[in-house]
Amino acid sequence: MNRGYIYIISTAIYIIILSSCVATYDKGGFRGNDLSPTEIQLIQTMDDYLFIDQVDLEVHYTTYLGFIREVHSINNHRMTDKLIGKVKTIGNTKIGVNGLMRRALYDIVITYPDASFFVVVNKRKSYKKMFLSREVKKTITIRLYKQKK
Repeated sequence: MNRGYIYIISTAIYIIILSSCVATYDKGGFRGNDLSPTEIQLIQTMDDYLFIDQVDLEVHYTTYLGFIREVHSINNHRMTDKLIGKVKTIGNTKIGVNGLMRRALYDIVITYPDASFFVVVNKRKSYKKMFLSREVKKTITIRLYKQKK
């Protein structure tokens, strides 16, 4: 009786192992030549854009033990967790607008809704070391541009 259960369980495990290794291969159908152009160029200069404004974004926070963060202010407004607005940036993600700076950028998007894009001009980070904590102040300067019609 005991041997029957072991045989059934081992057979079931064997079937599960074999069935999980099954792979399907689907060969694509007819592939013809693509008649669309392979390269498209859009040539634009700074004459095609209108400068709107240059704005400083500022975030002030304190970190404790290196991983606990308390945010004091964003763009010189006292921080509240009731309304959190963030902006998702598309394109080059290594421009310095991440984390809390995306929250700071939300005010700029609301203030300048017709801005087509922005360029980060300057990044500054200053901090004051304390015992087991650090006060950090991050500031970025951005220039806002709009496309001419």
